[in-house]
Amino acid sequence: MSQAGLFMSLLYELISQRRDIIPIVFRTQWEALCLFGPNKRLEFSEATLRDKLLITIQILARDSKVCLFVDGLDEFGGNSEILVALFKSLVDTTRRLKICVASRPWVIFEDAFGQNPSLRVEDLTYDDIKGYVSSNFDMNAEFSKLRDREPDFANHLIGNIVDKASGVFLWVQLVVTSLLSGLKFGDRVVDLQRRLDTLPGDLEMLFDKILQNLDPFYLTHAAQYFQFVEAAKEPIPILWFSFSDEENLKSAIEMPVQISPEKMTFERIEAMKRRLNSRCKGLLDVERGFRVADQSLGGQSALTVQYLHRTVKDFIQSAKAQQLLQPVVEKNFDPHLNLCIGFLVYVKRRVTDGPQLIKGLRTCIYSAAHILARSELQMIAILDELAKTFPAEALMAWRTSVISLAKNNHFLPDLSSLDREWQSVPWHGNGRWSDVPRTYLENDFIFQKDWGRKPEEMLLSLAAVHDIPSYITAKLKSDAVGKKSCRVMASSLLWDAVSASKVNIMTIDFLLNNEAVPDFPISRLDGQGDSTPHAKARYRQTHLRMDFLEDPVELSRQEEKWRMVLDAMARYAGSTKSTGGLLGKFQNSRIMERLSRRHKD
Repeated sequence: MSQAGLFMSLLYELISQRRDIIPIVFRTQWEALCLFGPNKRLEFSEATLRDKLLITIQILARDSKVCLFVDGLDEFGGNSEILVALFKSLVDTTRRLKICVASRPWVIFEDAFGQNPSLRVEDLTYDDIKGYVSSNFDMNAEFSKLRDREPDFANHLIGNIVDKASGVFLWVQLVVTSLLSGLKFGDRVVDLQRRLDTLPGDLEMLFDKILQNLDPFYLTHAAQYFQFVEAAKEPIPILWFSFSDEENLKSAIEMPVQISPEKMTFERIEAMKRRLNSRCKGLLDVERGFRVADQSLGGQSALTVQYLHRTVKDFIQSAKAQQLLQPVVEKNFDPHLNLCIGFLVYVKRRVTDGPQLIKGLRTCIYSAAHILARSELQMIAILDELAKTFPAEALMAWRTSVISLAKNNHFLPDLSSLDREWQSVPWHGNGRWSDVPRTYLENDFIFQKDWGRKPEEMLLSLAAVHDIPSYITAKLKSDAVGKKSCRVMASSLLWDAVSASKVNIMTIDFLLNNEAVPDFPISRLDGQGDSTPHAKARYRQTHLRMDFLEDPVELSRQEEKWRMVLDAMARYAGSTKSTGGLLGKFQNSRIMERLSRRHKD
């Protein structure tokens, strides 16, 4: 992060606690905003941000106590002396401010802050790291035998690992994994010491060495695993990961809906753990925490596959790592397609139920929207099969949550928002979807009365909300759909599209060109009479200023987008014929440019 980014982050955190001081701290900018509106992005120089931060602290300290925590001073770009001078001036400004900073032991920071109370993390974590290393080695049968033969060398090796770690737990975990793998080949203590000496102390250099030393036989498989994790956007359950790794479209479609035997499920989880370890050497790992100790089927099934640490993710995404990984991935490999296949099997095997299944559907729909063009037919088949096998009550709850909980500036609703919503669901019995009162899922939300009850209709609604036009096309063009039914379907989907958290112009244009009627009457479940997609769009437009009050630049963009949407819908109102669409008007706009990137595949 740049120093300017640090100053902006601190200002945001401080002012968020006291928004009433914004007109005082940013007096000139506030006056311009009030007089001329949000017509341009506000730009601040680094020096201006430093001054604003100083002013903010002075104002807050009049009637409040302020405490700042800043980690990684050595990781900010620019002249470090500027940071030193800033924090010293902030502390000198008031006695009601306390600052805690962390950094690697650079001379400039030790000279500046060495006289203040301080601590070294490696001094505090030494015993914990030593305990971690000892316990992992003690649990290894081969090391126990070796230690019996050469106890002094074994103890010396453990001490060397702890000393070289310098308090970095992540480094220790990777190194222990590497050394234990050597024991499988009968390494002596001297071999283990030599292996330790070759491992770099710097984390990024360690990541690079691990990646470079991956078994060439498994390198392609490892690259696919990294793409799975990248494509999923959030950790997915280990069983889903396993199904994505092993199953194909044919087996997923033909597989019956049935619960897997417990013994077979445990065996699959253990096999997946072993594959992760042998392919990725610790860079990918199952979720750490209390669930690891839970050896029940539910506890083990809840484990997720993810990067060992954020720094591993940053490294794998780097150009250096991708130069090694990209060339070995098969050209026809589509991680999003595999994730959709894996999720279908995951649903059919009834591994989980309730909210976890909804979270999985979110990831599956995201992958379906980002699937490569050559995989679209397979994706359509997967979603059709999901419509037959996914619990209908879960689909209804997810669809209504997307529309009612989503914020205009997010592609999907906050996971935390969904979690809060599920906490209020009156679960009964064992908490399965079949136990949720259907009236709760219907009556507490406002959506269409005559559309979205059937599973296939719910998935179509999700396709409209999340921009999967190929799936919508397949359904609208189906021989089973007559012209009248097509008009009802397209118009209902248009309502969902303009109700989405992030409205996609391409989807709206597509529906308007395929029989959707902007003034088609939509019956609402709340009993407040009929509405129309056109009326819904106008409602969304009138609430933009409230939704984007804190982001004037995004407000301007959204206003431009909704003006064009409403103009197009006005032209289509009362007619089902195409009159040119939206896309031509957007060819040169920044919005269109941003949206079109996703369709280049």
